[in-house]
Amino acid sequence: MARRSGQAGSVVVKGDWWHGRYYEDVSGEENRIRRSVQIGPRKEMTKPEAKRRLRSLLEEVGVNSSAHLNRAINPVETFAQKVQ
Repeated sequence: MARRSGQAGSVVVKGDWWHGRYYEDVSGEENRIRRSVQIGPRKEMTKPEAKRRLRSLLEEVGVNSSAHLNRAINPVETFAQKVQ
């Protein structure tokens, strides 16, 4: 069975708000950063709705795109590094 690519993140409650958590790759570093974004008030949406909203936010940010992964794996070369 093949693994799915990308990430869906997780949805948690903080106070009266839904928050989405996901990992973001940092170029030039081995470890990833754990991000948390506010999705919406708990009174106005259910957990499945919050998960769908998080999924669309991840698509907007481009965390699951191959271009984002390539930027993280291959850091940008500065002018000084090019000159040397």
